[in-house]
Amino acid sequence: MPEAAGKAPGGGTAATPGVFVDPFRVCHFKLMILGITEGHFTAFSGFRIRIDNISYMEGGSPVEHQIPGRAHYDPVTLQFGFTQSRELWDWMMSAAKQPVQRKNVQIIVLDADGITEKVRWTLYNAWPIEWVADDWNAGRSAVAIHTLRVAYENCDQQ
Repeated sequence: MPEAAGKAPGGGTAATPGVFVDPFRVCHFKLMILGITEGHFTAFSGFRIRIDNISYMEGGSPVEHQIPGRAHYDPVTLQFGFTQSRELWDWMMSAAKQPVQRKNVQIIVLDADGITEKVRWTLYNAWPIEWVADDWNAGRSAVAIHTLRVAYENCDQQ
């Protein structure tokens, strides 16, 4: 019987040389926001972490040294089907009125079965920074998709 992708013969891991591991599909994910139950998310983007590069010279050395600097966590963009729920709207308005309600946001990558969790990132102390309503047009019969941009302080992967 052939071995499953990601498993090496003899119980090795996917990191074993010569073992092919299928990449995850971008359509199998879910987003969870602490305390929000009505977010029906269809897409997320912009998940990016950057580290500043600091250059310095040592006295008498012609070599320019490089060291890592401050980490930057770019805001993520969440798209969701607009419903009668006010939870995301109320969260956005809490940021406008201060003090903002910070929440942990989890991005969960699922296996091809759409159920089994494979990877989870947690964005800590997130808050909404932008809300964009879909264009309403009586000539269209599409689902109303709204966009929410969320900033966060840091993240990790479980």
